[in-house]
Amino acid sequence: MVSGLLSSRRASGWARRTLRPRDWLTAELEAGRYALPALLAAMACAAIYLFLVTRHAGFYQDEWNFFYYRRGFSADDFFQPYVDNLAAIPILIYQMAIKAFGFGQAHLPIRLLWVGTVLTCSLLLFLYLRRRTLPWFAFFPSCLLLVFGAAWTDQATSLGLVRLSAVVAGLGALVALDLRSLRADLCASALLAVALVSFSPALPFVVGASTTVALRGGPEVWRRAWIWAAPMMIYLAWLLWAHLAYPGDPIELANVTQAPRALLEGNATVLAGIGGRYLTNDAGRIYELDHDPGIPIALLLAGWIALLALRRRLPREALVGLSMLVAYWLIIALVISPARQPTADRYLYVGAVLLAITLAPLLPRRSPPLIAWLVIAVTFVAFSLAPNIRALSQSAENVELSTDETRAGLTAMELARETVPAGFSASAAVPEFRGGLYLPSTAGAYLATVDRYGSPGFSEDQLLQRDNDARSVADAVLVGALDLRLRVVSASSTDASPRECRGRHVETGGLVTAAPGTRIMVIPETATGVQVTAARFADTPAVNLGQVDDARPAVLRIPRDRATRAWRLGLVGSAIVRVCAQPTGSAQAAP
Repeated sequence: MVSGLLSSRRASGWARRTLRPRDWLTAELEAGRYALPALLAAMACAAIYLFLVTRHAGFYQDEWNFFYYRRGFSADDFFQPYVDNLAAIPILIYQMAIKAFGFGQAHLPIRLLWVGTVLTCSLLLFLYLRRRTLPWFAFFPSCLLLVFGAAWTDQATSLGLVRLSAVVAGLGALVALDLRSLRADLCASALLAVALVSFSPALPFVVGASTTVALRGGPEVWRRAWIWAAPMMIYLAWLLWAHLAYPGDPIELANVTQAPRALLEGNATVLAGIGGRYLTNDAGRIYELDHDPGIPIALLLAGWIALLALRRRLPREALVGLSMLVAYWLIIALVISPARQPTADRYLYVGAVLLAITLAPLLPRRSPPLIAWLVIAVTFVAFSLAPNIRALSQSAENVELSTDETRAGLTAMELARETVPAGFSASAAVPEFRGGLYLPSTAGAYLATVDRYGSPGFSEDQLLQRDNDARSVADAVLVGALDLRLRVVSASSTDASPRECRGRHVETGGLVTAAPGTRIMVIPETATGVQVTAARFADTPAVNLGQVDDARPAVLRIPRDRATRAWRLGLVGSAIVRVCAQPTGSAQAAP
């Protein structure tokens, strides 16, 4: 029998060697032996790319809130709803990072963990899809999701760790269920619990797990219901506790009528991202997805699936993906608001994963002709992979600028820490930047965190190397923290008399430099008055310090802080101004 087995192996090996090159290539493509190595190579390239493209970025958006307001180990810190979601495991990760590495160094380990999560999601998706279609068909979506620029919040920022932690656990549960053993089922149930405690995108994976168990048929349906029911009971217990402890429900049941719209527009936007349908501005930069071309494709896919179902040719395994896809967009529909539209980038990564799971069983299991493979490969690279890499690179640049602005504002509070009031709100000092900034509500709480865990801010030299917008934020926060503003000199004022001012006359439009620790007097020579603006790190003075009218003198006190750079004061108006320093300081008109 052994000799017969060896003979059959030699015969099959001889047969492969005697195949024509074209037939051999077709057989290799259909077997997909090199699909996994190709994906592993793509993962290695993606790891290097993601790490490099985010090397200058910092924490983004709500990541700052984990450090500002979730620094303890109480039930409220872990289980208080985060944007109406349970996010206990990501919050634990952030807390452990800041305690182990400090506030200023915690971003690197979190970024490494985020990159690892992106890679693992693609690997698990491939392992799940290749059991349902050709391995090379499973390769393409798995490869694209390594650099899916449409979902830039998850793909270009370490904030993606929050959402992807749920996705990676959910995909792991589906892969485990394919093994159909008690040990694998226990692992799947544990992974579903981890996913639910990580973030709400886990809910569609619970639906997919329940559908998978149901498709086993027979007594298995009820004997194995604990796989998904036990984790769901944990989530429902949290949901009840959160509803009682934090009243207010973001879910609008009336929005259930929005489900068809969410399903159509959400999948259309995912398809637009897969197809690289990005719009560009006049400068040639990508700024949003054009989801309109995806609508007819989404309708055609829906019609195709409906036709297969009517003709009873829909694979049973496709029901898993369909149930997950419908459940996901139904959940999104229930929370639709002006700030939460189904076309938002935050929903696209999960939508793309679920769409791939839905369509995989519908694809052929036999290899198409070689010319078809060539067309698929060229189309994938040119119209999907390349535009998404470009979009992701530009998004990473935008994220870097945004995180620099937040860090610049934090730096300003640290520079002014000797005089800034504990209740000072940096966000109120820069309302024009509020949309992209995540500054703490009070300076006192932030500085206490810095004292304990270190600073995420810049040094003075590093701040000067940032973009002008970031330096402008630092100026605005510093002006508010130091309470820099013109004060009109009254008759009872203790300030020196304007008659004692022997300073130079400066025409409006000029600049005046002033060192910290000085007291500047501004005296308009005409009744038209003058407005004074300030800059310390930005290119031009832009922060308004106030206006002097009717030739009344005003005083500007500039306290000392931890920065050594002088202030530059801009004079705006149509008057000639006399500027001088009080005896305690010095000011010099810039040439």
